[in-house]
Amino acid sequence: MFRFRPGSILAAALVLAAGPLCAEPAPSSKQVKRIRFWTAPEKTRVVLDMGVEAPYRVSERSDPERIVIDVPGFRLASGVGAVEVGDGVVSRIRVNALSSGAQVVIDLSAAAKYRHFALQPNKIHPRHRVVIDVDRVLSTAERRTRDDRARRVAESGDIIVIIDPGHGGSKPGAVSRYIGAEKKFT
Repeated sequence: MFRFRPGSILAAALVLAAGPLCAEPAPSSKQVKRIRFWTAPEKTRVVLDMGVEAPYRVSERSDPERIVIDVPGFRLASGVGAVEVGDGVVSRIRVNALSSGAQVVIDLSAAAKYRHFALQPNKIHPRHRVVIDVDRVLSTAERRTRDDRARRVAESGDIIVIIDPGHGGSKPGAVSRYIGAEKKFT
């Protein structure tokens, strides 16, 4: 019959096989898992889906205009690469694997204002996310068209009724614990 002794070689092997007992995330989770974007009338949103919560730094560079997101200690997941956008705000999104971590570069069509923030996982999006919203800069002609249209509507005397048919896309709208999501009933 074999007796387990804490000082034995077997005990040491079991401890080593169990791995570290700390809560440090596994290296494979410290990754930029996916990069996605969408274009809205007033901005382009770029989202970095992360394996775990990530410390990140954002800076801007010029000549050419770009936004740089550094994620120290993270790697790029397999399949994460450059994304062509070409929407008049963002021309493309590039990635760089650096020895210090991952880097995502948003190449801009022109200088633009932007905001960035981190989001925690939720029921709809199960991953940590880093979000960069790049504002659309209207050209002189676009501003003139927008202002002329608003002036014509104001001067017409017409009554304008706007009907909101519900929520779409990634916005769930109001949710009731009794009847469910509002967008399913509108």
